[in-house]
Amino acid sequence: MKKIIYGLGIVVILLFMYYGVLPRIKNNEHTTQQEHIKTATFYSYTHNVFPLQVVFNNASGTAIMTGVGFENVELSRAMSASGARYVDTNQQLELWNKGDRVTVKRGEETLFYGTTNEKEAVALNTLQYVQAVDWPPLSVHSNDSYTCTNTGSETSRTGISEEREIGSATYCVKVVSEGAAGSVYRQYAYVSADGKNGVTSVTFSFRFPQCTNYSEPERSACQAEEDAFNPDTFLPFVY
Repeated sequence: MKKIIYGLGIVVILLFMYYGVLPRIKNNEHTTQQEHIKTATFYSYTHNVFPLQVVFNNASGTAIMTGVGFENVELSRAMSASGARYVDTNQQLELWNKGDRVTVKRGEETLFYGTTNEKEAVALNTLQYVQAVDWPPLSVHSNDSYTCTNTGSETSRTGISEEREIGSATYCVKVVSEGAAGSVYRQYAYVSADGKNGVTSVTFSFRFPQCTNYSEPERSACQAEEDAFNPDTFLPFVY
């Protein structure tokens, strides 16, 4: 009888381990593995480029990339001074990821540059003639006091300054333009009081081509895009 009871006890313990403890351990292992894996879809800043999907695995230190002519290409994590860098030396591929942005290069050629913010990407890649130069915008805090005087001109050394109400905030918008071969470059600076006894300045630049260099109908389309361009619309994408 004792042997039977003892045997039943072992069976109960084994059943408990199989249906109780072990599943929880496996589920915890599965949860831990899932926590190391992140799938991200990046939308290109460039016109007519399909999205890029990347599966980041922090446990294995790899990134599996699909897009820009590649499918399920595995890159290995490499040394990086800033952000996360992954490489595939066989195909000379390099993927940089910082925050919600990613850049893919093959040698010196940039194959993809984009963001997980689809609205931001769409706002930029719908532009066919006007082009962002130094994107994403640079945001800098200083302890200066907020002041703004409506004065100057775009082509002067200090540019033109104008105070604007955008949404619920007040900005001192400064614009400096400089001509180059076949283009005009405009740098925009949006300065606002940030509530930290100082100001925050956000700067970015766009390149405007000389539309007269195009033949019709591109000339008219270029001019219409430049006339309708409003840099204020890009403020929601500043981080």
